[in-house]
Amino acid sequence: MEKAKVSVLMVCYNQEPYIEKAIRSIANQKTKYKFELIVGDDASKDSTQEIIRKMQEEFPDIVKPVLRESNVGANNNAFDILSKAEGDYIAFCDGDDAWEICDRLDRQVDFLESHKEYSAICGKTKVIDENDNELDEKSLKSVDFWTFEEKKFTVKDFEEWKMPGHISAILGRNFFKEGDCSLIYKASDIVGDRTDVLLFLQSGPIYCDDELVSYYRLKMQGENFVSQYQNKNLRYEDYCFMDNLEKGLFETRGRKIDLSGAKKQRFVGSIVVWMKDKSERNRQIIEKIYEKADNKPVYKKLYRKTVFTKNFYWKVLHKDKPIEF
Repeated sequence: MEKAKVSVLMVCYNQEPYIEKAIRSIANQKTKYKFELIVGDDASKDSTQEIIRKMQEEFPDIVKPVLRESNVGANNNAFDILSKAEGDYIAFCDGDDAWEICDRLDRQVDFLESHKEYSAICGKTKVIDENDNELDEKSLKSVDFWTFEEKKFTVKDFEEWKMPGHISAILGRNFFKEGDCSLIYKASDIVGDRTDVLLFLQSGPIYCDDELVSYYRLKMQGENFVSQYQNKNLRYEDYCFMDNLEKGLFETRGRKIDLSGAKKQRFVGSIVVWMKDKSERNRQIIEKIYEKADNKPVYKKLYRKTVFTKNFYWKVLHKDKPIEF
């Protein structure tokens, strides 16, 4: 039997309203390459699994369900279906997102076949709400880190905590075949897209294309990290994630990455949030980041600088100023 050239990976949990559209957007691809869609459902409590079974019956040569009876967590789920991927290339789509163009696989695979210097290719993503409405610029401020205008995304860009685009717009070489990928579930319980990008970068830069290839659904009360980051102060969790990426990459691949600047930004951000809302929880987040920091004298100085600068600009000059470090 012919092996799949591309493995598309879909994780889902309680995504009954969206899962059929997500699966169809991939299963209906018009391509010369054989591909598989591995759908890992993490013990959904709604009818998601029933819909996945129906889709498998309709697309038996494409849809490969992995239906769990008990919850294992988002990144354990993702790691497991990645380990089952037989393709030379992998791509992603969560169960509440969707792909845009029907010949995407051909376009992106053809590019990587003829450009061996790149590990992956990333297109553009349109952000929509629960009802498929495109979101306005005000709503998109929380996801502006997906806006990357250069053509080549490198490790240096990652160290500045940038992203080449949304994970649903990326197709790349199967990094699971190139070394230890346990970083996917070790770095974070819920955040996996940045880890995937970092693992792609171990084989080369990512090419960034201007073509719209996917939709990302931003649910204001959702369970994904972006939705939670908007509604809660998760800067400590984000700081820990960065720290785990630094240490985990060295432990699993013997390579170093410097996220010190991004970690300082999270510390400064936690201080600014506390200055605007002096709740006990916000104060504790500052303390937790400080206790985890390796270079405490630097962080103590950064705390004093942030408080002084913000107070002076807010109260005296009546404007704002970014903190430089």
